[in-house]
Amino acid sequence: MKTHYSAFYQNRLIAQGSLETVVEAVKQLDPLIEPLLLETESCQRKEFDWRGETIDVLGRLNLSKTTQRGRPKLGVEPKEVTLLPRHWEWLARQSGGASVTLRKLVETAIKQAPPEQQMKEHQERLYRFLSLTAGDFPAFEEVIRALYRNNRQEFEQNMRDWPVDIRTFALNKFDELGVSNDH
Repeated sequence: MKTHYSAFYQNRLIAQGSLETVVEAVKQLDPLIEPLLLETESCQRKEFDWRGETIDVLGRLNLSKTTQRGRPKLGVEPKEVTLLPRHWEWLARQSGGASVTLRKLVETAIKQAPPEQQMKEHQERLYRFLSLTAGDFPAFEEVIRALYRNNRQEFEQNMRDWPVDIRTFALNKFDELGVSNDH
């Protein structure tokens, strides 16, 4: 699954899509701006050098179509994992090897997380977005309290004076919580 990004500039959502699509759209809009770029699902900020033409920016992001080792299209990152010898032995016996098995185990754990944990993680992602984009907006604290109380009505009401793109993105993210209890 390809990662999806959202670019905000001056409180407006100016582009969404793959990293390549967003960079191209931003450069077409105005080659000199440097928007806030978020990975849409996690609301993690992605920082990089926006200077130059589209090809320059994409080149620095290593998004060129050259062949690379590993699985760059999946966004695989090499990191250190420390396990006991018996864990490494068990992983070595699994079909596909240690990396494939670990990815499958992690995906299963994510899908089987208790609803409370899923809710907490979702709230943290939305809080991250709100902190990055709306931290100095009126009623910010009230919006955050409503988020953690899962109160959509209060959440929406307290951001009624916010820029439409920030508000819409936040409300869509809130709705992904799947909470229906408006206190």
